[in-house]
Amino acid sequence: MEKVLVGFIMDGKSGGIDKYLLNFLRCVNDDDVKIDFLTNQINPELQSKLHANNSKLFEVTSLKHPFKQYRQICDI
Repeated sequence: MEKVLVGFIMDGKSGGIDKYLLNFLRCVNDDDVKIDFLTNQINPELQSKLHANNSKLFEVTSLKHPFKQYRQICDI
């Protein structure tokens, strides 16, 4: 299985990038690919949507703390 960690998604409702990423997830829904997402704040509704598509949502700090965010992403 190939794993892909996709960039930031906010709440899955607002913004074109959020909608694009969720649409991409639906199109690529395959057992050979696992797509996970990063966010600054976990939205339970979005988390349940992603869980239904076998994806995870990881919470990391905002870009106000870039070094801390970098370390958190490396840990993931």
